Amino acid sequence: MRRRILISAAAFLAAALLAGAGAARAASILTYEREELPGGGVLIVKEAHQLPMVTVRVAIPAGSRYEPPGKAGLGNMVAATVIRGAAGRSALDIEKMNDRLGGGVGVDAGRLTATASLRTLTRDIEEGMDLLADILRRPSFPEKEIEKTRRRILGGLKRRKDRPGHLADEAFRKRLFGDHPQGRLPVGSPETVKGVTRGDLAAFHRKWYGMKGSIFAFVGDITLARARELVLARFRDWKAEGGEPPAAAMPPAPEGLVVEKVDRPLSQTT
Repeated sequence: MRRRILISAAAFLAAALLAGAGAARAASILTYEREELPGGGVLIVKEAHQLPMVTVRVAIPAGSRYEPPGKAGLGNMVAATVIRGAAGRSALDIEKMNDRLGGGVGVDAGRLTATASLRTLTRDIEEGMDLLADILRRPSFPEKEIEKTRRRILGGLKRRKDRPGHLADEAFRKRLFGDHPQGRLPVGSPETVKGVTRGDLAAFHRKWYGMKGSIFAFVGDITLARARELVLARFRDWKAEGGEPPAAAMPPAPEGLVVEKVDRPLSQTT
């Protein structure tokens, strides 16, 4: 698990460099500094001082793999709601701060990790890291924002039912992986999303959001020493309850050719 997260962090560094500095710098992409952090985290820094900007990503082992049975989509919903209120900041306060930072903070979740991102000018990195720490450590999960998020997710799930590519992917994963986390969508299903409560969100956050296993990746106008200072000042004592993720047995590999028909009243065949 840890190795897969590290690989994704390195891939992010490569992508960020290619986007920001051009393919001519591709040879230096994998030259970065790495350091273990107190509490079991990892710090990765790639200096690129051409522009006065810093991009930060934090990969936290809190994706759908860690959801309890019957709560598919919980990890995604936590990631979607932590930015809707935190440490006395309302959703509107956070939106305004993001606008002022020129990119600001976002959070999403996949099957293995929840990923928080921050993009800001070098001069605003302190404010940006303060906001990032509030969102990741002190979300308030306002009921009103939870319901807004739930409606948005349910609307997206409904729209996906008219997309042949989504239907094919869903059927393929279900056939190949069954009830394993790889067989379900990180966003969950309408039934499970409707059943998520504020208590579920807060409990998942307490259990999995913490320093242990998390990776802080910095790219841009920053040094390793400065990045370490910024992280430890805000996350040194960041602890999750932790534990073992729910057991998930992989089903046996399918034998022979299996054909599954998905019959939907669509206007064309894909």
